Amino acid sequence: MKTTILHLSLLLCCLVPVANGFSQSLELETLPASTKWGQIKSENFNIIFPTGFEKEANRTANILETIHTPASQSLGVKPRKFSVILQNQNAIANGFVTIGPRRSEFFTTSTQDYKFLGNTDWLEFLAVHEFRHMVQFEKAYQTPINKLMYWAFGEYGLGFASAIAAPNWFWEGDAVGIETSFTKTGRGRTPNFDLQFKTNLLEKGGFNYSKQHLGSFRDFVPNHYRTGFFMTTYFKRKYGVDIWDKIINRSFSFPYIPFVFSNAIKKETGKNLSENYTDMLAEMSRHYNQQIKDVDTDDFTRLNVRANKVYTDYHYPHLNNDGNIIALKSGFSHTDQFVEIDESGNEVELFVTGIMNDPGFLSIGNNKIVWTEFEFDPRWLKKTYSVIKSYDLSTREFKRITKKSKYVSAAVSHDGKLIAAIENSTQNQYNIHLLDFQSGDIVKTFPNVDNNYYSMPSFSLDDKSLILLKNTKETKHIVLKQIDNGSEEIVLSSKLENFGHPVLAGEYLFYNSPVNGIANIYACKMDSKEVYQVTHSKYGAYNPSIAKNESLLVYNEFTKDGMDAVSIELKTENWTPLSQAQDRNINFAEPMVQAEGHSHVLDNQQEENYEISPYNKLKHTIRPHSWGLSAIPTNNSMILGLNSQDILSTTTISAGLRFDSDEGNWLKFGSISYQGLYPIIDLSIVDGSRSSSFIVNGTSQKFNWEETSIKAGMRVPLVLTNSKYLRKLTLSSSSTFTSVSGYDVPEDRIVIDQPGNGNLKSLEHGIRFSNMLRRSKLDLHSRFGQSLAVHYFHTPLGGDYMGSLFATEANLFFPGISRHHSIRARGSFQHENSQNYFFDSPITFTRGFGYFPFRQFTNYSLNYKLPLWYPDIHIGPLLNVQRIYFNGFYDKGLGSIRNQPDLNLNSYGAELSFNFNLMRFSLLFDMGVRYSYMPDFHDSRIELIIGGVSF
Repeated sequence: MKTTILHLSLLLCCLVPVANGFSQSLELETLPASTKWGQIKSENFNIIFPTGFEKEANRTANILETIHTPASQSLGVKPRKFSVILQNQNAIANGFVTIGPRRSEFFTTSTQDYKFLGNTDWLEFLAVHEFRHMVQFEKAYQTPINKLMYWAFGEYGLGFASAIAAPNWFWEGDAVGIETSFTKTGRGRTPNFDLQFKTNLLEKGGFNYSKQHLGSFRDFVPNHYRTGFFMTTYFKRKYGVDIWDKIINRSFSFPYIPFVFSNAIKKETGKNLSENYTDMLAEMSRHYNQQIKDVDTDDFTRLNVRANKVYTDYHYPHLNNDGNIIALKSGFSHTDQFVEIDESGNEVELFVTGIMNDPGFLSIGNNKIVWTEFEFDPRWLKKTYSVIKSYDLSTREFKRITKKSKYVSAAVSHDGKLIAAIENSTQNQYNIHLLDFQSGDIVKTFPNVDNNYYSMPSFSLDDKSLILLKNTKETKHIVLKQIDNGSEEIVLSSKLENFGHPVLAGEYLFYNSPVNGIANIYACKMDSKEVYQVTHSKYGAYNPSIAKNESLLVYNEFTKDGMDAVSIELKTENWTPLSQAQDRNINFAEPMVQAEGHSHVLDNQQEENYEISPYNKLKHTIRPHSWGLSAIPTNNSMILGLNSQDILSTTTISAGLRFDSDEGNWLKFGSISYQGLYPIIDLSIVDGSRSSSFIVNGTSQKFNWEETSIKAGMRVPLVLTNSKYLRKLTLSSSSTFTSVSGYDVPEDRIVIDQPGNGNLKSLEHGIRFSNMLRRSKLDLHSRFGQSLAVHYFHTPLGGDYMGSLFATEANLFFPGISRHHSIRARGSFQHENSQNYFFDSPITFTRGFGYFPFRQFTNYSLNYKLPLWYPDIHIGPLLNVQRIYFNGFYDKGLGSIRNQPDLNLNSYGAELSFNFNLMRFSLLFDMGVRYSYMPDFHDSRIELIIGGVSF
């Protein structure tokens, strides 16, 4: 699920429609204007969906109406009518709720990972989780001060007040709690969900509140979903199911008081936030220690060797034909990549993948690895694909097997000739396809009349049958499907047990299950259906793989430093019959589930057949969502404006007044960006008085003029990512007309960008391209990458102002001496031919010097950046420092001025930067200080540098 809170930086960006005279609209994630939409208007929801998706839209409306009252109860408020958009052309399993514009979007393609989804239907899962966010935002709206924020600033004002009144873990943790209470196997009941949290607590003693809440570059800290679930559930267990209603009533009533959330907790519980967090850790520690008491762990063999304690996973280990281990490696220092590990633990990198669509397993057959990976429509970001790719371990060849497909999981046969793939179509139909490995053509499609949810396919050793997970409305099964006739045999069934990763080997079916409270590997004897616990893990055992001789089990054992690849001999005498296995379930969420009292609400869904009508996009083009006054700190400006965006994200409109405190004038502005066509069309206008002050005869005088500027342009942003490199290309072209009148500035006081009365008719063209190797968590820059930007400004249409500017800048990124060191080489060139007008320069200038409009300017830069320390230190709730890093640089500039000698600009120096959080807000700031020395001028400069903000 995407984060639903509008952070401060996002608020500032969105409330500032004009920064320097013209709007710069963001690129929205949307679908083409040719997409036809329908709608269902139920009592409490407006469901909007692409035509052809009527059946699932009707089902979604019924699910939402069924839970509307029950899922609102514990927060004491029912949301007003809410718009829900069903996105069926996106292969990414996700969903979100946002305030501006107020809507929710469900990405209807389901995840295949049983550890995430459990036994829950995907649309039910989304509806429960995202609806709780709707309830939370409605709760935020109920307080007088937040209503005032809404009336003063619109939806972004309400979002800002909500974001500072409660931490992100509350929003997501509370939603996971409701998801756990209302569905069969919500994440709060799944041992994998608390795996890292439990291990950190037992192995490292847990982390202080600041680190647990804000994260770390040094240790793997479970995200805010996990932290939030345990905190919100602990409070409900101890203080009552309505405790969050009371706390956020207080917190949302005074959102601008520092630490209001902690103070509200103190008022309601007698203890502040940190004290309650410490108590929660103590309670969980008792539960977990009791859970693992007397666990007789397996005497396994660790197959990977860890060079350090940097968090790293070796997922889905398999034995290849050479007896080596193949695993998917990822972690703080690595993006997803396949590695080969020999008997001595020596590791070789084989292949770095693109953005994987991880179904919770990996398939290898005949030395061929097969997996699914996300790819993107270049222009329409709500249209994504899940394609099948392969890597041959024998020939070291990569192959793309399908294109523009929606295969959410895939498995290769043992002879390497066939692929069994699960398709989740745009109509939300689940199809099992057999594909030819070489061509990617569909060989066979198995009927699925009831549209049962199939997942995690694998082939039997003889390649004559498939093993799959199958979810019907009431029950989850492991089934054996015969390839020749499609008949199915049910091997195991359960309404609640979240088994997964089935693998058939000889007379046994091996699979994962959390049935006893700790995820372990089990075996079911095919003839008698007797079940045995095979592994006995302290924290969790996953992903079974059986050697060809059926004598060795290779699997994942979880540790504090990540998933290890391990093996044990398959000796049935060491297995424990399921009837004798100890129940180690904690049932931490059960008191909350009972208190909420709606665990079976989805068993009795309403079955209304709603009227379906076309959705008129034109009618809803203008959708004001935010307004009021906002500040632009860097430009010393204030804006009084209105912002509009339709909920299908095709059109943004801004209009209002901008006050420039430097010039003391108001400017009228308006802008519109239409993004439903392949080229984005932007249009903006700025009109008003300009002014400048000069010293004339010892007296400061202010001179004024009138200026109107109109800008129209097109741009085509293209996402070209289809591998380990993130690629983007943007083409743009625009035209600007500026009219100046009433200009009475003395000739010897000419303002550079306005030389007098007249008209400017300029054109601007741009190309931006980037090709960056995906970064790991600890990388400061991409280890390999290139970027290029080309700009050309000119005045070929005539007018009173004439000039031209050509500028280009390129960056090259290389790895440094150590893994997370980075080298960046940058080159910039600019040529300006100005008769009476100077364009703003788009390139980076030599550090340490102020900008000057040279006729021709060249700059070279070399940077070496490296991390110094991951301190994880905090000063109470005020400051939390996560990383300190260093950048050394050398810049060389050469500028030419007409009829004057060239000017050399050289500088070198160092930058010391900090990644930190303030006031326990989850925004991660990047700020530092730069020292520059200019040897040719024997001068130096110290500057503050702002790198940005991340979430």
